Amino acid sequence: MLAVCQALYTSSVSIDLTLTGLVGYTLADDKAFAMLPFSLITVAAALTTIFASFLMARCPCGRSFITASGRSV
Repeated sequence: MLAVCQALYTSSVSIDLTLTGLVGYTLADDKAFAMLPFSLITVAAALTTIFASFLMARCPCGRSFITASGRSV
């Protein structure tokens, strides 16, 4: 089951990367910014990781995981 989920995740990321580039290239006035949306996803994930580490440092592990999973839904 885990292998199937990992394969689906990997294929969805590659499809997302391809579609983001194609749509960005179509919509952007300056073609240099075609991959900007996908780059911002990576930056947002990095910033979220920083704030999640602060949450983990302040709260016990169990409470932090419950809070994070509740906010992600």
